[in-house]
Amino acid sequence: MDNSELKIGDQVKLKSGGPIMTVEYIVAGTRDYCHETFMHTVWFEGSDVRKSNFNSKTLEKCE
Repeated sequence: MDNSELKIGDQVKLKSGGPIMTVEYIVAGTRDYCHETFMHTVWFEGSDVRKSNFNSKTLEKCE
């Protein structure tokens, strides 16, 4: 799957493994990474909410 198809609300995980995360918003083309797209994701670790940005190339959609 082409990661340009990822959208807000999709469930994703890192290609290397880890928890299932939800795409909260998309950050495209920052100054230092003008040709990259980052996904701001959110997930739970127990009852704690965790959030982080990941390059879309490192993520895969959960089926």
